Amino acid sequence: MGQSSQQFQVLGDVSVVVDGERRPITAARQRGALAMLLLAANRNVSASSLIDGIWGVALPQHPDTALQVVVSRLRTSLGPAADRLVSAPTGYRIEVACEELDLLLAQEAYAAGRRLLGENDPIRAADVLDRALTCWVSEPLDDLVAFPFCEAARHRLRELRASMYEVRNDALLDAGRHVEVLETIEDWLAVEPWRERLRAQHVLALYRSGRQVDALRAFDTYRALVVAELGVEPSHDLCELHRDVLSHAPRLAIGVRPIGSRIPLWTSVSLPFVGRGDEEELIFGHIREVFAGGRMMALVEGETGIGKTRLVLEIARRVQDDAIVLSVTANDSMQPAVVGLAHALAATILQLPDDELRQCLGRQPADLAAVVPALRDRLVDLEMPSATEPTDRGACLAGAVVSCVTALSRRAPIVLLLDDLHRAGASFLILLGRLMVVDEDQRILVLATARAPAPDRASNLADLAEQLERHGRLARIPLQGLRFSSVQRLLVRLGVREPTTSTQLLHRVTNGHPFFLSEILQTADWQRALADPPPTVREFVRRRVHALGDATEGVLVDAAGLGIAFDVSLIADITGVPQSTTATLIDGAVAAGVLRTVGKGTFTFVHELCRRALVDDLDDECRARLHERIATALEGRDVPPSV
Repeated sequence: MGQSSQQFQVLGDVSVVVDGERRPITAARQRGALAMLLLAANRNVSASSLIDGIWGVALPQHPDTALQVVVSRLRTSLGPAADRLVSAPTGYRIEVACEELDLLLAQEAYAAGRRLLGENDPIRAADVLDRALTCWVSEPLDDLVAFPFCEAARHRLRELRASMYEVRNDALLDAGRHVEVLETIEDWLAVEPWRERLRAQHVLALYRSGRQVDALRAFDTYRALVVAELGVEPSHDLCELHRDVLSHAPRLAIGVRPIGSRIPLWTSVSLPFVGRGDEEELIFGHIREVFAGGRMMALVEGETGIGKTRLVLEIARRVQDDAIVLSVTANDSMQPAVVGLAHALAATILQLPDDELRQCLGRQPADLAAVVPALRDRLVDLEMPSATEPTDRGACLAGAVVSCVTALSRRAPIVLLLDDLHRAGASFLILLGRLMVVDEDQRILVLATARAPAPDRASNLADLAEQLERHGRLARIPLQGLRFSSVQRLLVRLGVREPTTSTQLLHRVTNGHPFFLSEILQTADWQRALADPPPTVREFVRRRVHALGDATEGVLVDAAGLGIAFDVSLIADITGVPQSTTATLIDGAVAAGVLRTVGKGTFTFVHELCRRALVDDLDDECRARLHERIATALEGRDVPPSV
């Protein structure tokens, strides 16, 4: 008969599991004695220490005999594990291997993490300590607080756990993964408010995340606490860190250079970035989930020019020190998106040392190298297999990409940055589906933009979205125009005097549309440009309206000349198009975000600039004929529709 499997636990409820079956130890004194022996695993614990720890001053009449009874009954409760409880000349001990006791595993991991950190291997150190911290399944010894030994034992275990967490944070900070520190550190500070090492890590993580103001506030909060409660100032080291944050001291820079592809300039950054706090909070919530282990697609949707690309680029810049950012545009006429992803992957893994590069490429390095000459040259240097012509090159490349991304995500979380996903081909969307649902241990966030509403609800992107929604791995983040307060903040940052009056006019005409705001505010006289849209705005409107078709374009031009809110019957009278057809065309313009409903059956332009641009495109003769048709249609109407 083989030897039984035995596991002992003290970092939670004290328990023993033999061959997968939990042994019931219902008597409190037996659990107390077992806890004291496990806390001193493989060392003798004297009888007097056990008696003091279990009974304290409330000694039984014959304490030695009472202890022998407790130990005897404990042996019975342990069943097949009874032989682990050994009698010693002056007491008892319990004999366990390191892998059999959660406390020994945690202590060994703590030592290994500190050693790896000392050897300048922070990534492995953080991984070892993260796994070890999961040994704490609940508050240790919570059901034994009445025993005299318990208070000191619980303090010891709390100190071990907190010290492990601090070393883990040091490792993450050394690895440039400060966002992961911020995920949990505030919860720890609520429990351990006096640990200055945690305070320093909090300040440094905030600072490295680009949150200097929050870092300074974190220091001020702690200083106020210790001054009020203890009447002392924070330590010299913490005060020195505070001065470094104030002065942007170079020593606070990240010591490990992050890897990843270059974050592109897909859109203009001519104006300050404002007004997307709610959307950022949603996305960073998903980032924290992914960093903890998981996969998610955050799909930022909205009309053209609404600021989708600017938002994802800003977020990518803020996480690039904590994650591997891979940037791909689906709207690239020069190469398919899957090839673009292969190039982004290659540019990233070429930054790795040889051993890590081998691991990322896996068993079929030639499939990825076949489309990336620089990687092919590196394989020659590493004496790895050179590229061969595969039977199905596309399938092999897709498989190599999935394998490489999976391997790379074990080094650090991956943020896959995709622009214009609605333009991606079917093969690339299928590849994304594999990445999102493959049964692998991955940490991947797909941060993508797509035009909304989708031009074809039965498109490949719609199929992918439905697939991810079934697995709970899709978050849709719709973008609208900037709020009034955000436009006002934008003007303040641009140094505009009397921003309130200017904001009212600017927001009314543009409806907070970022592209219109950017083009208007970059003109020499932006207030005049509100009445006379610049050529870039006119061309933008022209392309957008023309894409809706000639019939819809004709309806919109006539509505623009009207200059007031309108209903279907009025536009039908102006255009001469049947009301049913007019209603369908107007519904399409509303779905495309050009028109909006302002009352029951009443419509107007979403952006006043769109209306003005359409009118300005008419020559004098066309404008005169339009005004004549409008006047004829309005005859007989007592009151024109209100705006």
